[in-house]
Amino acid sequence: KLLDTIFPTDYRLLQFTSLTVGIQGGYMYNWKYKRWLFHGTLMVGLATQIQGKVLTSVPDRTYPHSTTGLIGNGRISATYSNNRLYFIFSTIIDNYQYPLSKIIQLNHTFGRVDITFGYRIFSENKKVLNRT
Repeated sequence: KLLDTIFPTDYRLLQFTSLTVGIQGGYMYNWKYKRWLFHGTLMVGLATQIQGKVLTSVPDRTYPHSTTGLIGNGRISATYSNNRLYFIFSTIIDNYQYPLSKIIQLNHTFGRVDITFGYRIFSENKKVLNRT
């Protein structure tokens, strides 16, 4: 209920769908230490977000809209790997800033954390066969 007070009465969202198309540039770095691999990325860019909004006041109609704005994204990860086991920890953060009008700007940030543990059933065989 509190979220409804943020938007004007004719702009209460029932559904919001988007597709982002753009170009990004940035810096990526990998660093290896023994059986560990560390990765970091920072990127910024410009993108158009194609949106479809369904309002609570008119639930049977979708209002298409597109806007161009800034996007930024950061990623970090750490991976450990040996012959049988592996572990991956990674985080991704995406930030989007789009002007809807001269006074209203849409800002949203998405984030994700992944933790993966794995066990290899078939290990790598590093024996070299000697044939003479």
